[in-house]
Amino acid sequence: MQGQTLKLPDFLLVGAAKSGTTSLYSYLREHPQIFMPPEKEPHFMVLVDRPIASRPIAKANEFVFEFGTYVRLFEGAGDDQLIGEASTSYLYYHDRAIRNIKRYIPEWKKLKILVILRNPVDRAFSHYWMQHRVYRYESLSFEDAADYGHPVVKKRMQYDWRPEDYIGYSMYHDALKAYMETFPHTRVYLYEDLAADPKGLVRDLYRFLGVDDSFVPANIGVRYNPRTNFLARLLLRPGLVSSVFPPARLIPLEKRAELVRRISARVAQAFSSRPKMKPETRERLKALFREDILRTQELIGRDLSKWLD
Repeated sequence: MQGQTLKLPDFLLVGAAKSGTTSLYSYLREHPQIFMPPEKEPHFMVLVDRPIASRPIAKANEFVFEFGTYVRLFEGAGDDQLIGEASTSYLYYHDRAIRNIKRYIPEWKKLKILVILRNPVDRAFSHYWMQHRVYRYESLSFEDAADYGHPVVKKRMQYDWRPEDYIGYSMYHDALKAYMETFPHTRVYLYEDLAADPKGLVRDLYRFLGVDDSFVPANIGVRYNPRTNFLARLLLRPGLVSSVFPPARLIPLEKRAELVRRISARVAQAFSSRPKMKPETRERLKALFREDILRTQELIGRDLSKWLD
């Protein structure tokens, strides 16, 4: 562009939302051979060229709508670093995202795609509670918000930007199939893999990307969520530690990581006290997702039968 060679992503983490993408983004960003922008989720590939009148308002200052702004996200990458980006909307809006990836990344056939999936019922419920309790955007009950027949939900589905489509974000098969058919280098993980063996998953992730897989991020095992992300950034990123809270530099990185792990675990425990999903709602959603789960299971060659228990 204008005689300059641009730095653009070598890989994309495309979702699914509320399935551990923030943890993966953090582990990727910790690796010295990888560069990722300081802010997760620019959503450029689904927002580019969108008319101003149809742009999302919430957190719009963090979103990227123009190619020039997108390119500047990666200016800090070293010549010997892989470049990555993470936006969970790319899975949900897969048709639009894939079209723009092919348009804006010249060597898109070499691009590596990362996906992590979660039990769709639990993912939808977690997504709802983030919108309801953390961001305060959601006023409906979960039962109403997860019902396409509800008049408010019907109206929402007419919008071009639909972060409250809890059901749609949990439908994986068609999006995965589109990515796997377009990009030969696509790797799919499960939320259960991350919970059971984060070190093993991260090692496989690094190996897939072609970087040193012996590197272990100091923040491995931290359970990231909207209420602890800032604390993790403050204590675990050298630049922020130096500029915002210099005394933290005197504490070894491993000690800071352990503190973040303990606090994030306590926050997660507090969140677990939220109201449980009604049994009849869970059964209704399992029936709704059943076909998509079975098709996804066949597509990725993983046993997903526990999602139907």
